[in-house]
Formats: sequence, C-alpha cells, structure tokens
Amino acid sequence: MAFHRAIIHDAIGADPRKNRTIRESPGGTLTIVSVSDHAQILAVATALADQGVDRIELCGGIPMHVRSALQGAIGNRVQISAVLFGIESIVPAAAFNAAFNDGHPPREAFIILHDGDDPGADRLVHDFPPQQTTFAFVPDEASAAAAAAEFAASGFGLIELYGDFTTKGASDVIAAVNGRAPVGVGSLAVDAFKRVSNSAHLVG
Repeated sequence: MAFHRAIIHDAIGADPRKNRTIRESPGGTLTIVSVSDHAQILAVATALADQGVDRIELCGGIPMHVRSALQGAIGNRVQISAVLFGIESIVPAAAFNAAFNDGHPPREAFIILHDGDDPGADRLVHDFPPQQTTFAFVPDEASAAAAAAEFAASGFGLIELYGDFTTKGASDVIAAVNGRAPVGVGSLAVDAFKRVSNSAHLVG
C-alpha cells in the first residue's frame, strides 16, 4: 500500500498555501509544507489528514504542546511524529536556537529517506531570509550518514532526519556528524514502531 506522508516545517515568513512541495516515489507521496506561525499548524495538519495523509512529521522548531494539541484534534487518523534532540545534541541545538533568535541562523539541512532518489542530486534549497533550509532526499541510511557528514563539514548548524530511519541508522548519522551540529531524530524510529505494533497485535 502506497504511503502519503507530510512534513510540516517552521520557516520565517512562509505561506502554507504557497510554500509546499510534493514529491512522488515508488513507495508513495511526500508533501512538505512550510508555516510561519504555529497557530497555522492545526488547520494545515487537519487538511492534510482529510486528504489521506497517514503520517505527519513536525520539525524540531515546533513545540511539544503544539504536537499535543494536534494529536488531540486529529486523534488516531494520522501518526504524528516530532523531531527531538538527544543529549549529545543539546549544547549545539541550544547554540543554533540562540543564533536563530538573534536573527542569524546557520544553514539547516533536512535529510529525508525517499525511495529512488539520488543523494547527490536530489536536493531543494528553500530561502526564507535569513533562514535557509536544504532538503536532501536520500535512498538509504548509508547515504544519509554521508550527506550528514558533508553538511556538518560545510558548516551547517542543524540537521534533522525524516522518514523511516531505524535506531541504528539515526545513530550512524549522529556518529558521522561527530558533534559538529545537532542532529534531530523522529520521536519513534521505524524499528521501534514495528516492535510496538507487533506486540500490540500479539496481545490483541
């Protein structure tokens, strides 16, 4: 069954009616929507759910209370994941946040697992001055680690992971970055999710 997933991205001055990207792959459809105000997220996410999106991933700049409100409004119709930062990323994440609040955010990269993409060529750059976000679409976790190392070496100040990353795959990305930038990971890795689903099925 083909998936239909979405990423909601926090971006300065973005208009969610215009600033959206849709990408197709053999596995399904990915929609990326940029919002400038957290108050826009509920309406955007509800519309995505009505369109059949089965998973919404929130970027690391969106507070947990927004995710909670969204889950309450949408219920179990859609999986909702939020990018979170582990202990190894807290200090560089705080530095990025301080620079962002000062109006001088470093470049940020979103690395997205997406079937069939070329890790070197399939990239989008969205400019929301002074914020710049690169979306890098990669076919597998090894390519994600290589891309993350490249971004870290180039001075990117933030890296976030989207898609079906396993715990080991995310760990390999963090190791490749080696502390040069914070790495945010979805709140439930795909291998953990499968274990929970299988356990629930067995219990039921």
